[in-house]
Amino acid sequence: MWRVGYNSPVDENDNQGYCGGFGVQFNRNNGKCGICGDPWDVFPRPHEAPDGIYANGIITKTYTQGSLIPIIVDLSANHRGHFIFKICPNNNIFEDPSQSCLDKYPLKTGPATLRYKVKEGLHGLILLYVRLPSRLSCTQCILQWTYVGGNNWGVCSNGTSGMGCGDQEHFRSCADIRIIPSKLAIILNEYLEERDQMDEVYHDKDYFEDEEDQETLEALNSIGNDDHKRKMRQKLLGMLLDRMKELIATNETQEDNESEIDAPQMAIYPPSPTHIEEKRLTNRH
Repeated sequence: MWRVGYNSPVDENDNQGYCGGFGVQFNRNNGKCGICGDPWDVFPRPHEAPDGIYANGIITKTYTQGSLIPIIVDLSANHRGHFIFKICPNNNIFEDPSQSCLDKYPLKTGPATLRYKVKEGLHGLILLYVRLPSRLSCTQCILQWTYVGGNNWGVCSNGTSGMGCGDQEHFRSCADIRIIPSKLAIILNEYLEERDQMDEVYHDKDYFEDEEDQETLEALNSIGNDDHKRKMRQKLLGMLLDRMKELIATNETQEDNESEIDAPQMAIYPPSPTHIEEKRLTNRH
């Protein structure tokens, strides 16, 4: 963070979140690593709360749930292997979660993959995209990057030996971000609540406001229960679509009024260099 102007402690070794090294991680700590790259057996861990010198809880960016967000990885050395991104809705800047929370929310780096393959020869600044969960929001989320190397020779799962098999060196880093509910998600949640309520009160004529709805209710009451509920859901879906149209019509004005919130577009292929710089998040290192 200090490299891009944040008032945080200087971390000259911010590219060394390697879990203490291969020997420390696998020979001493049985493969375990701190969530942000510190050795598992070090307390306090420098990049974790509580008491970590670099874990200051600064929210570096605010995003909208379900967004496709750009991430820039500065790869100073190529170890083959792959990147993995995970997130945890921690909501507590004073105490970090365990790895189990992050493991619940792996992030896709493509249409159907949770791993970003590091091809041989790839290095320097790498732009990629991850998809945030569509039903997750938080005041403080921890976004975790893990680089699992692939240049060690080891035993593969099928019993053979090969490059990239077995235990591999790990690198990790964390960023603190905020995720706000999307307008569409709010509307969908309202729709689901209305739908559930309709299942309970669909015989109440006071729910409907005009003659057309009254006629619809009378017609629906004359059919079977399953068909009745299906028709009601179709009606509520129509209400939802109408509200979505209103949202789209007023969205530009609402975005202008909320300009202080940095919410990336759902898809940017590719953004301009200026846009990338504005959207890039900053890790704790």
